[in-house]
Amino acid sequence: MRPALSVPLPWLAMIIGRAFGKQKQTRRRIFKLPRTLTITKEGWWYIAILLLIGVAAINTGNNLLYLVAATLLSIIIVSGVVSEHTLRRIRITRVMPRSLYKNSPAIVRIEALNDKRRIPSFSFTSKEIPTASLSSEPIYFLKLKPRTSAIRCASYTFTGRGRHTLAGVKLSTRFPFGLFVKGREAPLATEVIVYPDVTDSGKTASLMAREAIGMESNRKRGRGAELRSVREYTALDDARLIYWKAAGRSARLLVKEFEEEHARRFTIVFDNYKTTTPHEFEALVDKAASIAKILIEKGCRVGFRTLAESMKPGAGQAQLHKILHLLALIAPVDGQGANVRVES
Repeated sequence: MRPALSVPLPWLAMIIGRAFGKQKQTRRRIFKLPRTLTITKEGWWYIAILLLIGVAAINTGNNLLYLVAATLLSIIIVSGVVSEHTLRRIRITRVMPRSLYKNSPAIVRIEALNDKRRIPSFSFTSKEIPTASLSSEPIYFLKLKPRTSAIRCASYTFTGRGRHTLAGVKLSTRFPFGLFVKGREAPLATEVIVYPDVTDSGKTASLMAREAIGMESNRKRGRGAELRSVREYTALDDARLIYWKAAGRSARLLVKEFEEEHARRFTIVFDNYKTTTPHEFEALVDKAASIAKILIEKGCRVGFRTLAESMKPGAGQAQLHKILHLLALIAPVDGQGANVRVES
């Protein structure tokens, strides 16, 4: 049944696909065509001319018109055969990046392998099967020789955090004449976790992080990296601490004093109660994620606490990914007073 639908009579596949496409979702799962077919603008003109010539041949009985109509019909059959060989035995693999963030484009590597022995594939496109909260760009392959593969990169953007399932990709081609767009789905189920947005567009997370670090600072003299003050040089001071720029502008030698370095510890507290709108809750999730990213990048040890879970303070990217993973799957609970704050 598959060759009969996808190769010699492409318009038959289109008609049957439209007829069954209007049925319920359960009906589509029971009977699903192996190929999809769409007529292009050029294809509609081609079919219209073919019908006109066919009607003229029937009315006049002119053998030349019959020959022309037969030639046009054969071109449609050739188009179906060639396009079928283009899409057949093409295997697709997808490599997702380690971290995916909401509203941030991610570069995904797509590899296409032509598993045919002798016949190359020409001019086909690969695009992710439409999924909620995902926009992706198509990838074009001009030519893929037998037993060879090609790698392309595509931009994927998720508009929602959480767990997403990617069903696979759809291969399509207009080759060889551009009259029809034939496609087939390549199942490639993948589950990904999308982290919240950490861009801090409103700058509120940066302000909260700076306030927390400022309150935690002990302002004691030591060997840290933060400048505390500038004073006059004494014989007991290390010459490496002399502030030479200031010494060039005055007759006195000055030295720089730094703050004592200490391990700054913070805990981000997220009271994940329900809000009036889902948008407000998502804004709080993004805010908590941005604060965690800023504090950890500044070398702080950061913990995280919600109404149901608690995470001890830790440092480094591994700790950041743990916090973002928890925020990616967090859900609101009944109650009032949703808020994000930082405790030292």
